[in-house]
Amino acid sequence: MTFHRSWLSSLLLAAGLLPATSCRSNDRGPALQPDEIRVGCDRPAGRIKAELGGVSQGGNADGYLKPPVLAALHDLPVKMVRLEAVTCNNTYTLYDPATGRYDWRKLDQEIEAIQKSGATVMLNIFGMPQWLSKDPEQKLGAWWWAPPRDEQRWARYVGDMVRHVNHDKHYNIKYWEFWNEPSGGYFFTHWKLGKELFWRLYEVTARAVKEADPTALVGGFGDNVHYPEHYRDWFEYCRPRQIPIDFLTVHWYGEWPEADSWKKPELYQRYAVALNALHASYYPREVPIFYTEWNLPAESDSAFSAIQQAAFMGSAFYWLQESPAAGAMFFRVEKYRALGALLDEQFRPRAPWRIMKLFTQLPAQRVQVQGVGNGITVLAAREPGRLAVMVSRYDPAPGAPAVKKTLTLHGHGFTGSCRLSIRRETAASAASPGPWPPAAPTVLTVAAGQPISVPLPLEPYAVAWVEIEGNNAN
Repeated sequence: MTFHRSWLSSLLLAAGLLPATSCRSNDRGPALQPDEIRVGCDRPAGRIKAELGGVSQGGNADGYLKPPVLAALHDLPVKMVRLEAVTCNNTYTLYDPATGRYDWRKLDQEIEAIQKSGATVMLNIFGMPQWLSKDPEQKLGAWWWAPPRDEQRWARYVGDMVRHVNHDKHYNIKYWEFWNEPSGGYFFTHWKLGKELFWRLYEVTARAVKEADPTALVGGFGDNVHYPEHYRDWFEYCRPRQIPIDFLTVHWYGEWPEADSWKKPELYQRYAVALNALHASYYPREVPIFYTEWNLPAESDSAFSAIQQAAFMGSAFYWLQESPAAGAMFFRVEKYRALGALLDEQFRPRAPWRIMKLFTQLPAQRVQVQGVGNGITVLAAREPGRLAVMVSRYDPAPGAPAVKKTLTLHGHGFTGSCRLSIRRETAASAASPGPWPPAAPTVLTVAAGQPISVPLPLEPYAVAWVEIEGNNAN
């Protein structure tokens, strides 16, 4: 498989974090011009990882039970949905200990709504019901973040859920994620008493999932990827005990505290590469990595403009595509506190919704690009009769000027009449809610074998979309 090697990939290669394999063939054609972004439309570069276009709802959100949310997501082909905190949803009760009866109706309804939309479901086992909590009086913190008072009863509770979902209802949920940010100070209240308590809870949970459905995959644990030592300790606990870890999940927000991390969407690649290497030092078999929460703002969007978030998001999609990550779930769908979500408080699409839609509209076959760097990232892909290019500029340098680039499309295969559509997310558009209006394509007459040139002005924070459609392209 071939792909475009970024400058960061080269640094990682030099550091021994990437395999030393050739990933770009010799350039063809005239020399690349300083203001040129060149797309080799006939030069395959792997596949676009569609599962990067996923969403994380957040605990107790129940978004797929809400008609306004479903309506807003109808035109957004989300590929994967993280259904969080299913073991302790505060808006409905799964199990009544007084009667010993389960009520699965709400959970079933949400799973069915997600699957009907075409998305894959990842179920998140997170949160302790009060009747099973080891700390029901909240002496250490919230009872719903405590371990169980009875491990066997917890295992039965988890196993009953897996059996209901995959055997009784045949939803065939593949991914069962364990917990959420346990080191974050309160999401696992007993973390401060020793991480072994948390590893033990994972062990009990993982074995319960596998006993109920041996084909299910279990993993976790949705922690801050900036702290790989937590994953190292988890591997060291699980490996000698042969506790299954089928996939890894991590979280990263641009404003989380690494020096100037909000300036570095490339961290999504860097952290995934490092975690992949850490896992490989313990296990011979590679497992998928998922960012089950990601965004620029973690708690507020007041520190960043709407176009900053949109441009960060567009650039992050590039770095996620370049990374070992198999999928990613943007946090979150609905407005939450002041977080920059896909939808505003009136359930109208925001700029992140529009950027997410651009990514999900990329064809599957990625093609090669030259001329990226200096804050500019490009994802280009094609299918018979259609070529799409997503260009993002994220340049946080003080006083960075607007730049003029020319997108040149070589080996496109179009001849005669074709349609060119261009969309741009700018500071003016990003602040406005709603989807883009229908595109008004420009009709081009293309000569066989001649490159197509498209001028692209790019502000320091901007996302541009170029799409060409015709009837006779390969």
